[in-house]
Amino acid sequence: MISVFDLLSLSQVPGIGSNRLRALVSHFKDTTSILRATIHEISSVDGFDKKLSSMIFHFIRGKQFEIARQFADRQLSKINKMELKIITCWDQKSS
Repeated sequence: MISVFDLLSLSQVPGIGSNRLRALVSHFKDTTSILRATIHEISSVDGFDKKLSSMIFHFIRGKQFEIARQFADRQLSKINKMELKIITCWDQKSS
């Protein structure tokens, strides 16, 4: 499953822009797998060397990621209050 909350959280990781985030989701197929990935697993994704993979791994497991998750929570709260919906490129297109 691709969680919007996780996508917003991951978007706050230094070194992960929209292209790298798409590469991670494309490789791992869901956001939970990205969050559980080892340095070696992340470095197997095209465009992710060992240094970047290590930085991402440690960021996700550190205090900084809690701040990123708080950011995501605030953003989703605002969106819910305005009765909006986030649509990602992984959402099914409706006819």
